[in-house]
Amino acid sequence: MSAIFGRINFNGQPISAETVGILSEKMSMWGPQGIEILSRIDFFLGYACQSFDYESKYAKMPLENRNSGQAMTASARLDNRAELLKIFGISFPESFHVSDEKLLFLSFEKWGKETPAKLRGDWAFAHWDYRQKKLFLARDQIGNTGLFYTYQQGCFIFSTDLAMIAEMPGFKCQLDEEVLAKHLSFHSPSPEKTIWRNIFYLLPAHFLQADSSDFKTTKYWDIQSVESLKLNSPDEYFERFRVLFKAAVNRRMSSSKPIGTQLSSGLDSSAVTALAAEQALAQGRKIYAFTSVPIFPADHLAPGTIANEWAIAHTLVDKYPNIEHIPIRADDISPIKALRENVKIHKTPFSAIGNYYWAYSLHLTAQKLGIANMLTGQQGNGGISWNGGRDRIFCLFHQGKWTEGLRSLKKTCSFENIGWYRAFKAHILRPLLKPSIDGFTAFFSKKKYPEEGFSAINPAFSRKMDLPQKIPKFERNGFLSPDEERERTITPNAIVGGPIHQKIGAFFKMGIWDPTVDLDLLEFCLAVPNKIFNYSGGNRMLIRQGMEGILPPEIQWNPKRGKQAVDIVPRLLLKPNEVEDEIFRISQSNAAIEYLDFTAIKVAWDKIKKSQGNLPHSSEVLLLLRGLQIGIFLEQLVD
Repeated sequence: MSAIFGRINFNGQPISAETVGILSEKMSMWGPQGIEILSRIDFFLGYACQSFDYESKYAKMPLENRNSGQAMTASARLDNRAELLKIFGISFPESFHVSDEKLLFLSFEKWGKETPAKLRGDWAFAHWDYRQKKLFLARDQIGNTGLFYTYQQGCFIFSTDLAMIAEMPGFKCQLDEEVLAKHLSFHSPSPEKTIWRNIFYLLPAHFLQADSSDFKTTKYWDIQSVESLKLNSPDEYFERFRVLFKAAVNRRMSSSKPIGTQLSSGLDSSAVTALAAEQALAQGRKIYAFTSVPIFPADHLAPGTIANEWAIAHTLVDKYPNIEHIPIRADDISPIKALRENVKIHKTPFSAIGNYYWAYSLHLTAQKLGIANMLTGQQGNGGISWNGGRDRIFCLFHQGKWTEGLRSLKKTCSFENIGWYRAFKAHILRPLLKPSIDGFTAFFSKKKYPEEGFSAINPAFSRKMDLPQKIPKFERNGFLSPDEERERTITPNAIVGGPIHQKIGAFFKMGIWDPTVDLDLLEFCLAVPNKIFNYSGGNRMLIRQGMEGILPPEIQWNPKRGKQAVDIVPRLLLKPNEVEDEIFRISQSNAAIEYLDFTAIKVAWDKIKKSQGNLPHSSEVLLLLRGLQIGIFLEQLVD
């Protein structure tokens, strides 16, 4: 996907051609088809072009209307393109030469700040009224995009790429130590904060307005605002879901170049792959499906889960012969090398560090095959495969709905083929007693904060940040209502996941799209009553029933969850010198010494070595990898 960037000097100071050139060079990775600039004395707007479909070849950005004194840079893949073409009276023959970015420009001319709510898809844009000196930024509701910004001393800078802002000439960039401390201790910082002080995320479903005196952000869409939908029967929900899901996948397959999918044994990625294969088969095309597999025996490392997802995922190939199924062994990159490569790509620390090695290998393999569009099901858990809420039955009793609660408990017993005691223990006693047990345990714990013992944070740095006060000794959150759990499932993934996928796509020269957050589909899923997701006492029943006849039964009714990176410990032990060299190199960095506890890192590594590969993806692994990731980041920062 293309990228946008720019700088507005509200203070009127001129921007040198040298500065524009330096920033354009920093965005070169994003624009294999070229970098375009619109500049005046005190502002410039930039566009780094990377096209994957027919329409994007005609994207001409930035655009300017000199009569009105307005300019825009935008990157877009619009799902309601046909609707907008009709609104603006663009004929079918003309539409082939009209990009989604052009439609976005016309939309803002017509609707102004109401534009974001009119758009659907993956998009971000910046609009500059250089006569009124007003800036407007916006990004999509929940797509695979990212937009960062800073406003200092009358200078506003924005970019798809966080690192471009941090490396802006003349811009003094400082680490946000509170964000770093929370990252090390496995706590999330404020949603809009990045690792850099004064550089922020523009959050999903938000727009920003700025002028010479200040700026403000506004939320224009909310998952809680979607009204409930009432249809006549469960089958109507399942049928409408199937129609919307197919449309969501089809809209992301417009490229004539090879299509890839990230396939696990789970419902989300399997459903995306099946629908993509169905569509490709109708076009006489094949698709590539990539599945991570362990290279060491791993079943004993993750009991109760699917440690090797290949066999179940491969049942799709029996049903759709146009799928070329490719195992990702990831024996071409070690977990430590993957840490370095990912820090080099993102230039900021992220979570899910245990998956870096196979994800890197997957995208590299796809790039070599010429994949232009990669489909994922990454964010499906809160939408298409929502489970109705882990504590939903307890919530019914808590709300006094005893009859409904007992009925749900009975259906669960029947569906899961378990007795009343097991059902009562799992759905009533666990949410009732667990908060008190956790609080009791924490009260008598000698730990200063819950993460002590599996955090690589330097104790002195923790004391400096007063971390024990900022992170409560224990939290009695109690149970979560279904709405609360759903909000916590969807929102964090959208904030961080979008920028990650967009940058990975830029690095590997492919578009990465997630049909599970298609807005038409997601809003439908949010409107579906919870009882449909738990139809007949089951869980995730909307997608299970909706994919009847599309998914093989081995996937459709599979109760177990797949687990990637299960064999990460034996992979680390395959190259012990590499791990120890990395620990030693980072320990020589003054910045790393200030923030990291190398004693804890070495103790974790010693436990991993002594396990002889029989250690699961544990707290020691998380401590080691998170510590090394932060150390590599700090080391490269100094360099």
